[in-house]
Amino acid sequence: MKNLRMCLWIAVLTLPLCCRGQNDGGKGPASDAVVRWHFAGRAALAQGSNATRLKLVDALPSTASLRSQIASSLSGAPRKLWNNDLPAGTPNGASLLLPIFEDLLQAESYGEVRGTFGRTETVLAIELSEERARLWASNLSQLAAAWKQGTPAPLTRDGATGWELKRGQAPNLFQLVRAGKWTVLALGQDRLTLAPAFLQQIKATGRPAPATAAELVDLDANSPALSKWFSLFSDLDLPPFKLTISGRGEHVRTEVRLRYPAPLVLKHEAWRIPTNIISEPLSSFTVARSAAQLVNRLLNFQSLGIGATPNQFCFWGITNDPCRVYFTFPIADAAGAMKKMAVTIPPFIENTLGQYNGDFLYASNRNTLHWTLPYIQPYLQTMASGGMQFVHGGIFPLAPRNHPVPPELFAQIGTRTNLVYYDWEMTPFRISHSEQLYQILNLASHRSLQSAGTASKLWLKDMVRELSKDTMNPSQTVTEVSQTGPNEMTLTRKSHLGLTGFEIATLSAWLDSPGFPFRYEPPHRFRSAGTNAPAGATNRPGSQKR
Repeated sequence: MKNLRMCLWIAVLTLPLCCRGQNDGGKGPASDAVVRWHFAGRAALAQGSNATRLKLVDALPSTASLRSQIASSLSGAPRKLWNNDLPAGTPNGASLLLPIFEDLLQAESYGEVRGTFGRTETVLAIELSEERARLWASNLSQLAAAWKQGTPAPLTRDGATGWELKRGQAPNLFQLVRAGKWTVLALGQDRLTLAPAFLQQIKATGRPAPATAAELVDLDANSPALSKWFSLFSDLDLPPFKLTISGRGEHVRTEVRLRYPAPLVLKHEAWRIPTNIISEPLSSFTVARSAAQLVNRLLNFQSLGIGATPNQFCFWGITNDPCRVYFTFPIADAAGAMKKMAVTIPPFIENTLGQYNGDFLYASNRNTLHWTLPYIQPYLQTMASGGMQFVHGGIFPLAPRNHPVPPELFAQIGTRTNLVYYDWEMTPFRISHSEQLYQILNLASHRSLQSAGTASKLWLKDMVRELSKDTMNPSQTVTEVSQTGPNEMTLTRKSHLGLTGFEIATLSAWLDSPGFPFRYEPPHRFRSAGTNAPAGATNRPGSQKR
């Protein structure tokens, strides 16, 4: 969990969560709607004229292999999810569920979950051929028998035919019907209301909802309600959000709206960026402000003892193969803060990672703290830029500034008073650097390194190769977050894949995790050579050297 929270903190500061959804005039989800979505399906992507770079990645053989791995992993998840509701010794049913999850990753679908925690109603409509529809009906009927849930009874409704199953435990009613080219599944307690509405819409128009030609993914979610299932939503204190991902020429456009229940109290102070140390060749550049509240929610930053949590952060990467990434945050007394952190960083790292590798060495004459790890030595030090003081850190030493950054990059930030986050990246480099960051995190926390031969890692390699074919213009992603109303934040992103490089590497780490899809489990921890000390006991604050 500590390792995951560290990953989340890095993720939030380098890429905000992005979300937007159905066009309901901006009113947000209904009070009892937990989530509703539309996935256009891979056929819509292939047949459309937009998102052309995404099509190339989607057509990679390694992408097909990854989809197969995901479907296989998901097919074993329902048995784990329903473990407490099923008789002991029932099979996992993965072979029956595998073709269903394969279709869910391919076909157009609509879905909605509504109600309160413990008494929700769920409906899913998916476009299937007659052959696949019969397979769904047969496999789910066989699964009900294998899980000892009863015998399905024939069902006819609004011209649709299928079957329903009633069981003793909640949710006690399951229905599957075929309406036109759509298969509709519904699950709820006693009386279903969503499925009849879907069926009436299909009967009237041939579809469960109006078609949206440009949208690939459309999601509308109530985060407070979802926090009952996923603690991440409560950890980040996310409000109801709306996500839309659409094709735009060769690009993908992601748009996000987050509607908070009360006006936001954010301090949009002037940008403080160390422009005189940021140098070409850049692979990424990220700035965030009004970030103190979010940082405090994810990490115990106050334990560093340097006063108020910084409200701004700046990150950048250099286009070298080693993971040359750097960061700064402004602070009034950088030298004093550095002396305090020389003492507080070791317990902060131990509290965050648990057992950690290496020692901390503080060079007081240079106000620099080094973390001695195998092959690398991350550091923190003080620096000044433009009359301002900063704490600066990185994985490898920062080279002298020989090639200034074009002023057009900093001009993107300009004087916009409502901009709180800006991120530009060369996505292939960000993917590679993010993979390396995860490996460094594993190395630092005494964990085994991630395998390089999994389906997701081979997919990353092929994707980096595909996105780097145009050596003069590798794939780029730009993300902006602005406060667009007293209680509204909006994210916009222009990319080729819809995700940033860090998000893609994080997705890969999650897919390879033994806890997928329910949680992220980092690689197993190993003990330090020559010690039998429990995790978290191999390093103490006293191990630092001056």
